[in-house]
Amino acid sequence: MATTTASTLSWASSSCLQNHNFTNKKLTQTPIVSPVFVIIILKEDVVDVGKKGQLLDVKAGYYRNFLLPSGKAQIEMKMEDERIEAEKKRVKEEAQQLALIFETVGAFKVKRKIGKGKQIFGTVTAQDLVDIIKAQLQRDIDKRIVTIPDIRETGEYVAELKLHPDVSARVRLTVFGTKNMHLLESTCWIKGYSVLSGYKVRPEFSCYIFVRGFLTRESQY
Repeated sequence: MATTTASTLSWASSSCLQNHNFTNKKLTQTPIVSPVFVIIILKEDVVDVGKKGQLLDVKAGYYRNFLLPSGKAQIEMKMEDERIEAEKKRVKEEAQQLALIFETVGAFKVKRKIGKGKQIFGTVTAQDLVDIIKAQLQRDIDKRIVTIPDIRETGEYVAELKLHPDVSARVRLTVFGTKNMHLLESTCWIKGYSVLSGYKVRPEFSCYIFVRGFLTRESQY
């Protein structure tokens, strides 16, 4: 039985077989490991299937488990090979189109909490990038095809997506940070004025109050 190599993409496709005398079936929409349907020629009449000499598109399992052992059919190799090649071409073209999208879409922005300097809490993973692509482009990407650098700081990065054995895409990431107010440890006073509010108070009796980690107001004792 003819087989084909595994493909990475899994977008929907229509059948590449037209103008032939067999059932109109859709090709599989999952990564191709082996054909779901095969083109066969009947060697004899088969009830509820077809007549001798007829070309049919049947499920590969039905052919393997019944038609082949009983000697009632054989694979039409030329047409099957043509279909496999057409499917390979389709998958590669879709990968190339998606790679072009990634080249023109610009950088994906990733927000992380930061500590000292440019250091971020945690890191940015392949799954994070997959989720961003899904949210912004409505594309399902397998995280196993994503190669992402070790990201521990804010800045510009490039990840690689292996969309197809012959097609890779470079995806840009911009990691930026946010800092919470509760990281503030002190305030300063100049000539009796609060720098934060501008109110004139006596510095030795002034303080600031935190509510849920955010600086809200000053009070005087």
